[in-house]
Amino acid sequence: MNIIEQIEHDFNDYLERLFDISPNLTSKTTFTINADESKAQFGDMSSNAAMILAKALQKRPLEVAELIAGGFTHQYVKNVALHPPGFLNFYLTEEALQQLAREMHEEKKTSLSSTNNQRKT
Repeated sequence: MNIIEQIEHDFNDYLERLFDISPNLTSKTTFTINADESKAQFGDMSSNAAMILAKALQKRPLEVAELIAGGFTHQYVKNVALHPPGFLNFYLTEEALQQLAREMHEEKKTSLSSTNNQRKT
């Protein structure tokens, strides 16, 4: 499990405990990496979880986002910020960004190695 998958897994577990909901509901949310430098104000990752869960919880998306951001902590997340109408923007720690870069480098090496081996056969 890479660092992004780990954060997403822990985040979904947190949502299930916080709102006493099933994994079926959290599976409908998205967790997106922000690689666009012009959108740095939206964090390193974002989630629509508050907007997806709001309807099921019969609450406003911003209210759900406030509840989530107010309690979610993770060793690789330094801050969770809200953006109307209910997006959650995650800012990663330096350690997380370094680990992510290492994982991406290793994944690229593995992918290239796999591609080279496929060409030989």
